[in-house]
Amino acid sequence: PKKLLLIFPYLQYPMHRICLCASIYLIIGVAVERFLAVCRPHHFREVQSRGFRSFIYIIPSVLMAMLVNTTRFLETETVVMCVDFSQCTCSGRLSEDDLLSKRIRVYLRPTPLRLNRDYVLYYGTWGWSLLTGLIPFLVLLVLNCLIYNSLKELRKRISHSKNSRAAFREANANGNGTISEDTSFADQFRERRTANQTKECNLTIILIATVVMFLFCHLPRVMTSVHEAVNIKGFLDCRERGRDGTPLWFLYVMSVVLYLQTVNASINLPIYLFASKNFQTNAGAVKKKMFSIFSRNSTQGTGLDSSPVDDAPPPGGDIPLNLINTTD
Repeated sequence: PKKLLLIFPYLQYPMHRICLCASIYLIIGVAVERFLAVCRPHHFREVQSRGFRSFIYIIPSVLMAMLVNTTRFLETETVVMCVDFSQCTCSGRLSEDDLLSKRIRVYLRPTPLRLNRDYVLYYGTWGWSLLTGLIPFLVLLVLNCLIYNSLKELRKRISHSKNSRAAFREANANGNGTISEDTSFADQFRERRTANQTKECNLTIILIATVVMFLFCHLPRVMTSVHEAVNIKGFLDCRERGRDGTPLWFLYVMSVVLYLQTVNASINLPIYLFASKNFQTNAGAVKKKMFSIFSRNSTQGTGLDSSPVDDAPPPGGDIPLNLINTTD
């Protein structure tokens, strides 16, 4: 549609890039938080009670994404061309009828900045590949390797804690099978700590699954970006000579890259749904609440009222309505 073409250079195109970068940096933020929770638990317990803790990851990710993609607002522009000069006006303003008619043609074209050789070489290829591909991939790989090693040690400690707690109960039980109050308090403290550690393990497993899917879906994009960065000079030389040096297979791969980005954006919800019991419980509660609201609205929409209605008094006397048995 012509209306979407008019806002594409200023909204759709740059926001697509900003959201892509923000999702990458947010994944890194979640990995950093899980790293602190598993590898630096004492520091994590000190900061986890802060109410604004989530903004420490959200705000820098969004600001960094906007900073990286600032020039995206200047890469494309909309051009309006009249194809029927007998009907076009000279005011320069497009009316609703102009957009709907066939006498006006709207198309997009790259700006001189987007066609600049140095801009394409240093920002469009190498800068984009490093800031959204190679550096985030290396950071995620290092963090997840450290998290995975700490996770194995944590699972061993949890298993050892459960066994030692059972032995501790047997050793401190009285003759009648009961446990003293001090012993029970210490045992409850160990249970809470073990429960918190188990929760951190589950969240870490979810993160690892999310990161694995992220790496799998974004690996083709990184590989194509690196290939483009390595061969960009040849592509630019061909373009300056009026030829297209882009291989045909590269265009097909770019379609696959866009499809995998869509898959990655949609796969996080199923991961949380199948791997997190708390998420399943909360999702079930939200589903029941939405179903009850929908059922209530449907009942009201049909004009039926489920509340009991008092029958009219029988002829022959005025009987108060509150004394009538409406169940007969």
